[in-house]
Amino acid sequence: EYMGKFSGLQSKTPQGLIWVIMQAYMGCCGIKNGNEWISLSGWNRTFINVKTKVIKYNMVYPYTCCKVDTSSSVLAPKDGNCPSSTKSFYNKVNSNVDTGCLDKLDSTLGGYTSGVVIALFIAIAVQIGVIVLAVIIIRSD
Repeated sequence: EYMGKFSGLQSKTPQGLIWVIMQAYMGCCGIKNGNEWISLSGWNRTFINVKTKVIKYNMVYPYTCCKVDTSSSVLAPKDGNCPSSTKSFYNKVNSNVDTGCLDKLDSTLGGYTSGVVIALFIAIAVQIGVIVLAVIIIRSD
């Protein structure tokens, strides 16, 4: 569902912008890998490189699946072959199409996952305790 909200760099939905930022800055592509983008319709498959003014049509993957230069204000691909309308031009050197964002998020948050789960269970237990106490107080009146 979230991938369906992506329309390219021009995405105006929060989900679409999250994909642009996450794929570019985390070095990942899609949820499990870039192949999910191939069958997904509705996203802008045209790319205009703002530095070189080269226009590419019918991209296989969003250009944020390419390794991009995140040091400048313009997210430009580091390699001229990426993005491409041919799947064979994407490789481990110029793209992140084999690296899913779910794995990247999991490894990034890995050290905190158990702490977050414990905190959630404590918060739920406190809320249940407050509700039970409120019911007891109301019934005693």
